[in-house]
Amino acid sequence: MDSIAGSGAIATTIGNYLLPTNLSLGGHPPFYADVMKLCQGQVWKQGREYIRIVRLERLEVEYKSLTTLASKEGTKHVTSKKDFCRLLKRARLLQRDKTPNPLPG
Repeated sequence: MDSIAGSGAIATTIGNYLLPTNLSLGGHPPFYADVMKLCQGQVWKQGREYIRIVRLERLEVEYKSLTTLASKEGTKHVTSKKDFCRLLKRARLLQRDKTPNPLPG
């Protein structure tokens, strides 16, 4: 599944889904191929910073900002889901096997 995060596309959220808002429909249902589901435990990389979703709720996200994945030390932040998706605008999702201690599931 391709991620729209980091592509420069404008995105919005519905539930826990990060959705592009500027796609042409071309006779097909919108955005099915480009939907990225936000999940607790996901790790995103933005520049030199790693962002891990700690808690995901309907309107709020708690995340941890880390400088390295090897260390569990970082700064916890709580923000709205809308602001969190803006933060991820230029980030890329790391695969679970790239994280040192993947979460079960």
